[in-house]
Amino acid sequence: MDSKAVSPLIGFILLMAILMGLIGILHSTAVPQWNRAAEAKHLSSLKYEVADISRVISISASTGNPAKVVLKAGVDYPNYYILFSPSKASTTISAMDLSVNVNGTLLVLGSENPFEVANQSSAIVVEPNYLYSSKSKLIYEHSAVLREEMNGLVLVESDQNAFSKDSIHLSIIKANFGSFATTETASIILIPESIGGRNIFSGSIEFECYDERTAEWWNETLGRIYGQDNVSSSGRVVKVENLNDISLSISVFSAYAVSGGEVSPLSGSEVYKLVPLTQASFNVSQYSTVMLGAKAVDQYSNPIKNVNVNVQWNCDDNDSRSGTDLLVSNERGEIWYYFTADVNASSLVTCTVSFTANSASTSFEVKVRPFVGECPECPSSPTPCPTPTPCPAIGSLDMVRGATLGNFSCQPSCEPENNITFVAYNDQLSLWANSSSYCTNQSFNFSLPYSLNFSVSPVLVWNGTCMDRKGKAAVLVFVNNVYRCGLDTKNSNIDLPTNCGLVGSELIVRLSQSNFINVTIGCSSSQGSYNCPRGQSPWNLSTNYIEILFVRD
Repeated sequence: MDSKAVSPLIGFILLMAILMGLIGILHSTAVPQWNRAAEAKHLSSLKYEVADISRVISISASTGNPAKVVLKAGVDYPNYYILFSPSKASTTISAMDLSVNVNGTLLVLGSENPFEVANQSSAIVVEPNYLYSSKSKLIYEHSAVLREEMNGLVLVESDQNAFSKDSIHLSIIKANFGSFATTETASIILIPESIGGRNIFSGSIEFECYDERTAEWWNETLGRIYGQDNVSSSGRVVKVENLNDISLSISVFSAYAVSGGEVSPLSGSEVYKLVPLTQASFNVSQYSTVMLGAKAVDQYSNPIKNVNVNVQWNCDDNDSRSGTDLLVSNERGEIWYYFTADVNASSLVTCTVSFTANSASTSFEVKVRPFVGECPECPSSPTPCPTPTPCPAIGSLDMVRGATLGNFSCQPSCEPENNITFVAYNDQLSLWANSSSYCTNQSFNFSLPYSLNFSVSPVLVWNGTCMDRKGKAAVLVFVNNVYRCGLDTKNSNIDLPTNCGLVGSELIVRLSQSNFINVTIGCSSSQGSYNCPRGQSPWNLSTNYIEILFVRD
């Protein structure tokens, strides 16, 4: 055999062996390292995409529009030509039911009403099925995105924004998917079912977490906000207690996970309750107009728009008058109805106005006192008129209302020259006014269409609400830009009681004689502070009715 022919063959074999060895080394060391880098890059991108769930939920809760989060689920590994490498790895997307329980009271028009929610939310779990890196899970629960490693370490990828010292916003996610794996792009679509409410809440909130490790994180996080004595955890359950006068809102979303296409919006929520926006009982004069309001809400106390509300009223007057109307709730779920007390009455009449939507209803009682007529002013005459003794003196302020006023009549023996009406009219503004906006003050202008004689005094009667975020505040009364008196609604204290009195739910103010009276009703959110600082914005100042009566001195 020719030795020169053997040497090149051996050399080729050795070269191939060296080459295959190098390829083997690359496969066992370099390729895993390069692919782990691809997986790390994918995880970094995926963390931001999952963390975006919290952001789009906040936007959807404020706008009412559906939201979508796009997840690049699959991992694309590089192609190394002569080196073998998998093309893709999948990601598993799943949902896990988590219970949410809210127990306590909501503050409505200064009164605490029981409130309870027992519902299921969902954790959204995104778990990449990496071939080279260790397993980790991205968990969205109750607004936080946490990353849980195989060794049990919990890392915060996006901090929670549901709980703060002064407010709580719960987002209940109702997942309509189970578990699936995909190497393609996946979308999580969130459609709002119930949004827009905000109430003052006192009570406790309890919720489940993904596992005990995430529950421990929530326990520590909420303990720093509300104090560890008020926060506890047991297994997967975390409970926050002793919440007092805190702003609470609950938003509910349906969640869908799809690999393509869109999801149609859901139909609206059913009316669970009609919550009164004005007081339930009124005491008014005949022919006056009262503004009645209610809000259509669902079980989460969120407003429902475009709801048909039937209004039915009836009165026990001489004609047994009744009527019906159909109203539609506005964007804020509110229904406003102007009821005019045009009744045939010679004595006190009670009218009942009922709002009904689905199985929910609320009613208002309007007591109508007969229009007491006109108090004639005696003419200038050589023949003196007798003293009109049937006209009672004002005496104490509580005589302005009740039987004394109801029996008020002036019947002097002489013929009247000019009539003096008991109720003044209001320039350019409705005499019976209401504002549901958050404002500092309201002004009313009254022109008195005659010259008062010195035996008659005007008296202002105001009925309404003045509330800060805790439901109480101070009412301020200014007459012709001069502070007249104040009412602390929390303890019913009167500032300057010689000028004002509180009779039932009506604030009664002595006035001086004038042909023109400007009345400004202010609302101070500082209890017992009888001033109205500029720029102040209490939660609600609402005037149900305001009128001027005239009584004998």
